[in-house]
Amino acid sequence: MKKLILAGLVCFGVACLVSILFLILGPEERINNFKEKWRRSSNDPAQICLDYIRKDLQDPDSARLVSYEWKDIVQTEYEKRIGLNYSEGAREIHIIYKAKNIYGDYVRDEDFCVMNRTKGADIFSEGNTSRRKESLKKMEITN
Repeated sequence: MKKLILAGLVCFGVACLVSILFLILGPEERINNFKEKWRRSSNDPAQICLDYIRKDLQDPDSARLVSYEWKDIVQTEYEKRIGLNYSEGAREIHIIYKAKNIYGDYVRDEDFCVMNRTKGADIFSEGNTSRRKESLKKMEITN
């Protein structure tokens, strides 16, 4: 019985060691894929936002999340004039990501998405995000 317990502990230790070595020495792409799958399965708002932005990138498969920050929406005067209203508790998530450009080099960029808080859950609002981006672009053009 003691030998069986000892053998089980040894197998568990070896499995842990292999897992740690995989995370430390594994290929970066494989590790990033593992992280992205984990974030998607846990409905991470930053990963959801990156997935939305990914479709507009030169190399969508190379996009990697670097960091993110929550910010309250400060509605511009232009948005108020055109009647663009956000639901109660809507917030922006600003993300910093890196992706390959047309030359194959990784470059850092940042973007944002509008998230609506509903009963404690963060629900992505594609319509609000695209309307807000359009209104901010129009503000840049008119100023």
